[in-house]
Amino acid sequence: MIRHKSLNPGKTFFVIMILMLSLVSCEKEVDLSNLIISSEEPLSYIYWSESSDDILYIIEDPYVSYGLGVSIYTVDITTKENRKIIDIINHAGYIISLTNNKIYYTNCLDPDNKKLYSWDISGQTGELVKDSLVYVTYLSKKYLAYLKNIPNELTPLWTTVLYDLESGSERIIAPGSNNFPLSISPDGSQLLLGVSNKDGLPSLVNTQTGDITDLTLSYYSSACGYHWKEGAVYTMYSDGLECSIKNMRTGNILISLEDLNNGCSCSFNFSPSGQFIYNVNEVRTAQGKLEKSYLNLINTNNLEKTVIDLGDRLVYQVKFSPDETRIAYIGDQNKIYILNL
Repeated sequence: MIRHKSLNPGKTFFVIMILMLSLVSCEKEVDLSNLIISSEEPLSYIYWSESSDDILYIIEDPYVSYGLGVSIYTVDITTKENRKIIDIINHAGYIISLTNNKIYYTNCLDPDNKKLYSWDISGQTGELVKDSLVYVTYLSKKYLAYLKNIPNELTPLWTTVLYDLESGSERIIAPGSNNFPLSISPDGSQLLLGVSNKDGLPSLVNTQTGDITDLTLSYYSSACGYHWKEGAVYTMYSDGLECSIKNMRTGNILISLEDLNNGCSCSFNFSPSGQFIYNVNEVRTAQGKLEKSYLNLINTNNLEKTVIDLGDRLVYQVKFSPDETRIAYIGDQNKIYILNL
């Protein structure tokens, strides 16, 4: 594993010598110490446990007679012991969240009546948490945000409802027509709410107090979803020739196109706290063969850049641990690797 930061040209020769001296010892570490599991079947998704001690991984089987076969496993990153938790039948588009030693997932077999289930992480106890879910739903560690049809004398009224996973209570958020959830912060404290009759300008709702803050950037120009950092929401914002990551409330630029050293690309993601933005860069031959994969990290606090050499693996599903001290990723479709930051 090789890491290097943005270089001062005057120091290039000195840094190259250091990298050459460290190459031998670090390459051995990549292949021998950070492989957590190798599966015979391709892996679809990975998730960290809240304790950062385990990783859940998903194996999908598209050849079941009805729907999509989804098998959920867990692996201890210290002992590398793994076990199957549960087999379920689902459809593509399901979402999963881990909280309070429970696995929450949406069942999408009926698109007009999605259901939310929970399972104890041991796989022994499962229950139906909520049904009659339609359209887009969002899960955080504490809440489920979804659209609900409120009876009305004239026409059905669709509005956003916040369901508390712990208490089982729910409440309508910003009652009125044409509002819908866009995203929810990882801790569930902030809900980004779209309101289609406000010219595409969304609102930010404090889920504890109900306070609503109008935002200045239209979600119509939000190219790549939404990201959270210190209670604020950001988006990859495209406006004509301009493309940068902006604060949805203030419009201030967090990362510019020059900082990203890339075009407007949805390959960028945020770490859980928003401290890092990252993407995987592949180097391929003219014939399309993969030669190298690099993980690019940008510290959003000081714009310090780090590049991590991941060898010649096909890399996807990069996930930060909750404490952001480690990264897990799927390599070559069927292996899980861990990197210490």
